[in-house]
Amino acid sequence: MILRVYVDDSADGKREKTIVAGAFVGTTKQWSGLKQQWQRRLKRDGLAYFRSTEYYSLRGEFARYRDSVRYPKPTGSEAATALRADLDAIIKKSEVMGMGVAIPLKMYHLIRETEFGAKELFSPDPFVSALQSLIQQCAETSRLELHSASLAFICDDGPSSGQVAQTYSDFKALRTDIAPLLGALVHQNDKRFPQLQAADLMAHLARENYEKWLDHPGENDLSRLEGSVHRIDIWTESTMRDVLSAERRKLWRRA
Repeated sequence: MILRVYVDDSADGKREKTIVAGAFVGTTKQWSGLKQQWQRRLKRDGLAYFRSTEYYSLRGEFARYRDSVRYPKPTGSEAATALRADLDAIIKKSEVMGMGVAIPLKMYHLIRETEFGAKELFSPDPFVSALQSLIQQCAETSRLELHSASLAFICDDGPSSGQVAQTYSDFKALRTDIAPLLGALVHQNDKRFPQLQAADLMAHLARENYEKWLDHPGENDLSRLEGSVHRIDIWTESTMRDVLSAERRKLWRRA
């Protein structure tokens, strides 16, 4: 059995707080059901596709909600929010398996600049590290919970598609132990693939909730991140230092 993994990411506009790489893993049957319901719900409001950046700004497909005649304030933003909530419910009902990796950016750059060997081990672009961690997470989940099913990865064909392809290729070459589970990586137009739109929605929702928790950890429940997510890994200082320690031990053994 080959499972299809649809991948996307989310970061705040200035890339100052956090970045999240997210993916949904599912069977052909699960994705087929999600696609039909997704398109039906978008059509009800007259949208051709969902994209989180357009949702936040009420531009593009979401510009219709700015129509003061059809949607007097605040009904336009309320209708957009209701649509996103309905799409999230469709994801949950489909039972595709959501996974994500969240990296707090200030922490990441601090460890990379101050810890010995960190610059050589961690990419200057946190998205690369998040994506590598997400690929590993998907492979581990397949091996431990999905009978080592092969994984076919599908990503958006946007501006970062080349970087994603290179990161995926480099990871497979490095991690030969799990590479057999990692199939082809294909880039598709997210406007035509509700599956990629679902990954986009999940990544942005996870980032929203995680940033709320970062701002007020005592007031927000981090478990809310798990709504449509099977597993989310959150990088901490301990995470990065543990990786560094493991790498140093490898070097000592070789010496």
